Amino acid sequence: MTFQISLFLALTAYILQSSSALITHRSAAEIAECIAKYSPDATVYGQSDNAFYQSYIGTNLAFEDEKPELVVIVTSVEDIKAGVKCAIELGEEVVVRNGGHSFAGYSYTSGIMLNLDAYNAIDFNRVSNEVTVQSGNRLGRVYGALIEESERSGNTQVVGAGTCPTVGASGHTLCAGWGMFGRKVGYIGDQIASIDLVNATGELITVSETANKDLFYALRGGCSSSFGFIESITFRMTTLDTDRFVYIDTRVYDIDNVVRVGNWFQQYGPEDAPPELTIQWTFGIGGGVPYGRIRGLFLGSATVAKKELLADWEAGFDGIYNQSEVEDMFVEYDYLGAVNEFTGLASNGGPYSALELMATDELDRETVFYKNSYLQFEVINDRQAYVKIFNHFEDGNLDFLQWKCMGGAVDIRDGKEMGSVDRWDQRSPVIRGQRIQTHYGLTAKSWQDYEDVKARVTLAEQDLVPDWVSGDLWRYPGYLVREYSDNATGPEYFGAENTVKLAVIRRTADPEGTLLALSAKDLYKAT
Repeated sequence: MTFQISLFLALTAYILQSSSALITHRSAAEIAECIAKYSPDATVYGQSDNAFYQSYIGTNLAFEDEKPELVVIVTSVEDIKAGVKCAIELGEEVVVRNGGHSFAGYSYTSGIMLNLDAYNAIDFNRVSNEVTVQSGNRLGRVYGALIEESERSGNTQVVGAGTCPTVGASGHTLCAGWGMFGRKVGYIGDQIASIDLVNATGELITVSETANKDLFYALRGGCSSSFGFIESITFRMTTLDTDRFVYIDTRVYDIDNVVRVGNWFQQYGPEDAPPELTIQWTFGIGGGVPYGRIRGLFLGSATVAKKELLADWEAGFDGIYNQSEVEDMFVEYDYLGAVNEFTGLASNGGPYSALELMATDELDRETVFYKNSYLQFEVINDRQAYVKIFNHFEDGNLDFLQWKCMGGAVDIRDGKEMGSVDRWDQRSPVIRGQRIQTHYGLTAKSWQDYEDVKARVTLAEQDLVPDWVSGDLWRYPGYLVREYSDNATGPEYFGAENTVKLAVIRRTADPEGTLLALSAKDLYKAT
């Protein structure tokens, strides 16, 4: 890692010498007057308005005191353009908020916030087999629309994306986006045909593999809105040859069973399983007993799932569950039922209809949390490594640790072995080829507990990471924390060369620093 950081610092010191826009905080009235000049019909909220709190707050209440001076409720592209133009004209900071799920609070500001929630049209193109979603859409709304379109067309159309229905599609895209169809179709960034965005001068442009190629690269995993504000994303849909799905949700209890099945999972989930199966593992303690929970989705019927999976799952659970019990794990659903299950809505007020899915936009605004990540490239079978995880649960340092199998998906389709994958892929800045994304964290009820929560998770990380990671430490960009600018760990997300590449793309797209956000400062040392 020393070489990575040294190269990164040397290159950024040489290349990234530019000045950011001068921030001069203006009153809400001044900003509102400017917004009205460029977009007369815009709806805006100042801090004294009753709707202000709900318009700016995200899921992590640790940052609720970071209040914007003015919130613009985006209902047209002119509203987005106005936000950028007024940031230039007034010297004010401007950010966008899509789903409000930025764990590090990167969608907060003391300046102008563009709230995209109401900007959520979805348009299908059956000729090109693509779907265009405006930037305010949440994943639940996209899933509901895909289900309705599948019913209309008679074909099962999917876009592989995440399991949380209230996550914003734009933020999910910017940070690459793991999903339950992932081992079949790749990250959400792999499925993009084009993106329309408002650039740093307030113009609407299109980026794709043939237009503004550098921006297209950066937007599919660079995890920052500093490259431009997304107006809409056009995804290539995948047409499945089945309208049936199998959802799996099972647990193993007792530390020895957890270790045995966990070791099997690390090999099977990312590498040996067919690409039609995407699974994840969650650690937990129930009634004082450690457990491992496997959730997953298979693209096909229960009959096909048993034919493809049963022998491997019997081997993985040998001595824990018999054949009949393993078969019972494979529960068949239609498209709507499968989405209800893997989003968790089936057990949280559901099941939902497609129309109800499209309306799932209520955020959990009751907690503060601190989350982080690392990527795991090897199978780790040391029992003590598992024991340490549960010790941190019992000590109150963690309440969440999850393995997501993904990394080899697209690479497996390319016929590459896991160990021979080129981690630096030209499709996007996201590191490839890992067995597992490991996500972990802790929640609390008051923003006053945030520093304690952060300290506890950091303590757990320092203890656990050496057991699970050998060599360089790599992280998933979707789980960002604000401390990276202090200790030069930006290269842990993209590698030193890609980190500098992203910084150069950002500076070229926005030389005046109009859209420069904290995320870019942290990740790329952008100025």
